[in-house]
Amino acid sequence: LGKLMEATGVALFGETPFGWRIMGVVFATLMIPLMYLLGKKLFGTWIGGFSAAFLLAFDFMHFTMARIGTVDTYVVFFSLLSQLFFLIYFMNVVKTGFKKTSVLPLFLAVVFFALGFSTKWFTLYGAAGLLALLIAVRIKDLSKLKKSLSDKYVAFFDRPFLLLLGFIGIVVAIYFATYIPDMLAGDSFPTIIHLQSAMFAFHSGNVVDSSSAPWWSWPFMFGISGSVPRWFDISYGLPNNMVSTITVLGNPVVWWVGFALMLVLTERAIHGRELARSLWSRISKSSTRQRISIRAKGWDLPAIFIVVVFFFSWLPYVFIGRATYIYHFYLSVPLLCLAITYFINKYWNIRIGKVAAIAIFAGTVAVFALFYPVISGAPISTSFIHSYLRWFPSWYFA
Repeated sequence: LGKLMEATGVALFGETPFGWRIMGVVFATLMIPLMYLLGKKLFGTWIGGFSAAFLLAFDFMHFTMARIGTVDTYVVFFSLLSQLFFLIYFMNVVKTGFKKTSVLPLFLAVVFFALGFSTKWFTLYGAAGLLALLIAVRIKDLSKLKKSLSDKYVAFFDRPFLLLLGFIGIVVAIYFATYIPDMLAGDSFPTIIHLQSAMFAFHSGNVVDSSSAPWWSWPFMFGISGSVPRWFDISYGLPNNMVSTITVLGNPVVWWVGFALMLVLTERAIHGRELARSLWSRISKSSTRQRISIRAKGWDLPAIFIVVVFFFSWLPYVFIGRATYIYHFYLSVPLLCLAITYFINKYWNIRIGKVAAIAIFAGTVAVFALFYPVISGAPISTSFIHSYLRWFPSWYFA
């Protein structure tokens, strides 16, 4: 599907750099109001929507990936659309239950997941997190059902999980429909099936690349050798010690602050302190121990949503043996924006909260402006890069 979108730009504007790249720019631009809607739905406030959209707009990876003619922008766009409609469905389920909730938002979430999956397979990871949330709510509901275990098992596949099985057929249909142009061009359906096995064999093989970076290095932007992980960088030497260079990495304010706050948010999502006290009370030999229930304060749904989708999007790469790249973290970047937004939204109404939020906004823009030349290809002197952009001795841009 991503290639068809790239081809649309070429068909409209010709076999030119503009034609190759314009569709990515369009979809990346649409991603900003989409992030506003997601933040607004998740937090219920304008500042929640604005913060999420603003932070993504000034992220380096979002900016650069939109302009270099790759298909990853479409993957993230469709994933965000799927998450938005899933969130609508999920929040309604929590409020009114499965039976009283329309499945239309869930259907749309599945359709947009299928479009993302038809672009790149790794859309599956974040979608698995959404499914896990749905399963958790369903199991919670069934725990209240005063019936036998077999009855609960049958009830589990009642609405909407039986529908989800049907939705799998929709995903398969959409996926293979994207190959219709290939088949019209002469490829047979068995050839298309063979392509799937060839892709799987490649991705499950032993791919080695000097530009790869391990999964744990992405949020920190340090590789094994200590250098900034550069999946994509290209440089052209210009006269007078000038250079034009493009590197794919993240905005340090968004990624470092976002990841730190994601860890804090994880503790809130799982009631970490209460859970730790409860576990300690269980293993303590003191006869005066007091049990603590983590259910007492209820569950923080925005925190749970952000944390679950983030870790499902990121941690599957722990189990991937082939070379991985920093752009694989792109699906997780909007969740980093939402993690920061969570705390901005929570403390916006107090003075220190506003000051901290404005400082984050200002820092994000300032760092974006500072690094703009090395994420856009704008000519810049090598002395500026070495003086102002090499924050660490191991960082290298041109």
